Amino acid sequence: MTQHSTLVMTMTLGFVMIAAVMDLLWRRVHNLVTISMIVSGLFYHAWQAGVPGAGASLLAVVVAGGVLMIPFLLGGLGGGDVKLLAGVGAWTLLPSVLLIFLVAGLLAGFAGVLQSCRSRDAWDDGLAQLMALPQRLAQLGRNIDQEDWAVRQITEGRERRQQIPFAFLIALGVLVDFCCLSGQVNAL
Repeated sequence: MTQHSTLVMTMTLGFVMIAAVMDLLWRRVHNLVTISMIVSGLFYHAWQAGVPGAGASLLAVVVAGGVLMIPFLLGGLGGGDVKLLAGVGAWTLLPSVLLIFLVAGLLAGFAGVLQSCRSRDAWDDGLAQLMALPQRLAQLGRNIDQEDWAVRQITEGRERRQQIPFAFLIALGVLVDFCCLSGQVNAL
């Protein structure tokens, strides 16, 4: 393992562990953590590989933020979760950040199923949310240019705040990637 890999792992783990603790305690990941992670990852890769490194990091930020944008707009995640995964992308690049997202998403789905099984009300609410998804996506398409509608949707999502802190699941995804998949990504 190179020093580059060790520094990337150390910085990424440091940032996501801080964010996970914040999300577990306060259900909020502060911009100071997420924006610092994005900016430092971009600068690091620019320093290591110049413009191509900065470009690869920026692409990973956009892709990582993009995969969580629809769940964010539908109220399933907070903005801190979106920026945290973007920060993970700034440091780990593609395709690692997609694997981390996949692990975190699978863990969230598993936790959601367990949570739904514990309570009939939660199961009914989850089923109702699933049935309403096509309608909400259609509304998103019709109202995308109306800023007040988008703000209302995001605000309602924050009021419904998820029970599962996604930053913690992102941290688990990073650990899985670094412990189990390190070095395997490039072989794919």
